[in-house]
Amino acid sequence: MPAAAEFVLAPQTMVARRFDVFDPVVVTSGHATVASTLRACPSQGRYRLLKLLSEVAVGVACAHGVTAEYI
Repeated sequence: MPAAAEFVLAPQTMVARRFDVFDPVVVTSGHATVASTLRACPSQGRYRLLKLLSEVAVGVACAHGVTAEYI
């Protein structure tokens, strides 16, 4: 995960630091799929975890003006 996040952020930072502001260079990250493994006992802990992760995904997406689909 940290590597994936860095891959999205690093090119944008590189362009901002290494190209003239008047040089029309743009790097856009388009689509990413993230998968996780969840473990919890008892099962009610798992349901609570799923609900909270869904809330986190929506909240983070909202803070950045994008959408998140949590399946």
